[in-house]
Amino acid sequence: MNIHAIILIVLSLLTGCASTTIKSTAISTKTVLTEDQGVVVVQVLNNTERLATLHKDWSEVIAIRLDNADAKKQAAIEKAKNKKKPVNEDKVKWEHDFYSLTPSREGVVNSQVFMGAMPEGEYIITTLYSYYNDGNISSWVSMPVYYSAGKFNVEKKRLTNLGSLVFQPLLSIKEKSFWSSRSSQKAYVTRLTEQQPLAQYVLGNLPQLAQQIDVANPIGWQEDEYDPYRSTLGDIARNNAYGNIAISLTENAKGALASKFGQLKVLNNDSSWQQFNLPTNSEMLTILEIEDEFFVGSEKGSLFSKKVSTDNPWKKSTPISPKEAIVWIGKGISQYYAVTQSNLNYKAYSFLHPSQQWKEVGEFKKTNTTWLVQYGGLFPIITSTGNLRIFNDNKIHDFASETGVWKVSKGSSMLKIAQLGDNTLGGLEVSQWDGVGDQVVSIDNGDTWITIARSLRAFGDQKTDYSLPAKLDGGQFVSLGRMSRKGKEKPTLNIISNQLDGLAKRKTWQYHYPAKENCETLLPQLSHNTKLYFLCDQGQLVSTGDFGKTWITEVDIDLSGMQSEYETLRTAIQESKSKKESE
Repeated sequence: MNIHAIILIVLSLLTGCASTTIKSTAISTKTVLTEDQGVVVVQVLNNTERLATLHKDWSEVIAIRLDNADAKKQAAIEKAKNKKKPVNEDKVKWEHDFYSLTPSREGVVNSQVFMGAMPEGEYIITTLYSYYNDGNISSWVSMPVYYSAGKFNVEKKRLTNLGSLVFQPLLSIKEKSFWSSRSSQKAYVTRLTEQQPLAQYVLGNLPQLAQQIDVANPIGWQEDEYDPYRSTLGDIARNNAYGNIAISLTENAKGALASKFGQLKVLNNDSSWQQFNLPTNSEMLTILEIEDEFFVGSEKGSLFSKKVSTDNPWKKSTPISPKEAIVWIGKGISQYYAVTQSNLNYKAYSFLHPSQQWKEVGEFKKTNTTWLVQYGGLFPIITSTGNLRIFNDNKIHDFASETGVWKVSKGSSMLKIAQLGDNTLGGLEVSQWDGVGDQVVSIDNGDTWITIARSLRAFGDQKTDYSLPAKLDGGQFVSLGRMSRKGKEKPTLNIISNQLDGLAKRKTWQYHYPAKENCETLLPQLSHNTKLYFLCDQGQLVSTGDFGKTWITEVDIDLSGMQSEYETLRTAIQESKSKKESE
């Protein structure tokens, strides 16, 4: 069965089609638009870590054309009548026009930008669709959209900028029943108030369109009576943005949690939290402190800056191409460095100040992991001597700022690396068995690694298995592990601690209180003094200052508020539909 036929199990309930053809809208740098085509762009953001175990994000956005439906149905009726047979007009088979938008991978990390060329007409997005196939396993998930987002128009030779759509889970997405459930209480999709024009991104990827379409006056969504509900839903999703990129800070704050929808949560030196709302819907990826100023790297080549001591708004600049995302910024001994990502391609830059010209000093390519072979990731750090070092799979690249030359040496393949405030590195090795290896620690810039000996379940401890160790004041290292118990008693998942010289000795670990259920991702970049921070599955942030005896909710997620607002929108749509049917 064609993978699109799976979508039509849902679509056929509304369209009357048993099967149909979904048309591609793909555009390349060589595409010349036909006379009746315009270009559509929409950014899709998932307010969660990933869609499912096998699905990181969406493969397609499916749209249906509305304005030619009556004409297509009538044409099918006339064709049937021409066969000189009795015709039941209500049962004549005909097809809507379906179109598939596919995502660009350049300049974004966890956001997705879908672009395509479509004929002039009126449309509605029906489905977000994700398909996975590694040659061994096939899987698909889909999410209906329809009036949760609304209608839009495409006009020939013009850009339709739909801004941002958000997919917001309301139940725990890690539950196996999530995608099989048809409950309206599991998730919603709606549109966000436009925070960032996408024309620059479109032309950055497809420069030839500058001569083919009008991007200065883009078309947006149609206005309707549901706009106030969508606005409220979008606002509450932004205010409760999911963030899992923790960053250690040492000057104006203790750390930060970079989140989606332009949200930045900063852990102040007094352990209070401050949330910044930046003028974008893209994901925040990295932060640098220079005196009393924050510089925040984001997707589509964007860099935001703000003086902490003032109420002035955030300033936006684009020091690089919108086809690159700024994923890391660091301070060296004599200059600053940044690393950008565009799909699997990375670039390293140096500059005297983020506001000055960025000079490219290196290019790297990350090897994509397959189900047969696991490869390490790419991670930049500033060494204890103030130099730029980049780990790329099993190679270490050291940059000499005086000569501009890279030295390459052999290293270990790492799945994750985090640099803490005292230059200690916490890492997670790659395993060819299931992808995730042992937790490790380095005190010599990653030249050598010490393995953390801890016990976990072979299956079922995924969040803990994938997290990093933390280091507290006094040199104490902390992780999570299970204590072996006698008989049939199940071992609990506990907070465990040890000193450096005992990390590799399983029996020397001290076991403390149990971990908080569904909050088992330790964030070493935020943990300090005797306080540990953990990320929960649905985005909440909790802490403990006594190794799990007591817990404090640091950042909450208003799931009940989102559920209530979504039910209000659904009720309004249903009432409007019932009213129109009765007229």
